[in-house]
Order: sequence, then structure tokens, then C-alpha cells
Amino acid sequence: MQSFFSSETGRKALSSSKLHAEKIVRAAPLLSDEELAELTARADRAEADFKAGALTNQQLTYIVIALGTAVLILVILAA
Repeated sequence: MQSFFSSETGRKALSSSKLHAEKIVRAAPLLSDEELAELTARADRAEADFKAGALTNQQLTYIVIALGTAVLILVILAA
């Protein structure tokens, strides 16, 4: 998941939504193993679909924003 958010596309998508990849990556270890596994699986699927041409840049941007927001919300709720 770290590489997904740290990729150029991931950074641009997060930046456009005012989220920061560094904060997402730092927050990820605060998630439970189950939450982290689910988010990692989603990020991996999205990255694979994008590389295969199944997703557009806009679709990938929305996915990155949703996953980043989910990480932050889960961390806030866990605190």
C-alpha cells in the first residue's frame, strides 16, 4: 500500500484532495491487521487494474482519495 500512495499518480491524487501521502503512510501502522490487509488488497487491485488499462487516471484518482480518506478515518476512530 505504501508504494501505491507514494507513486506519482497516488501523490498527485492525494495532493489534489489536500491529503498528504506521508500522513497516510505514517497512519497505516495504526490500523488493525484486518483493516490494513483490506486496504492493501484494494490498493493492489486498483494498481493492477490501472496498469492493465482497466482504469482511467480519473478513476484511479478517486480510488486513491477514497483509500487515503479511509485510512485517516479509521485512525481517527481508533484513537
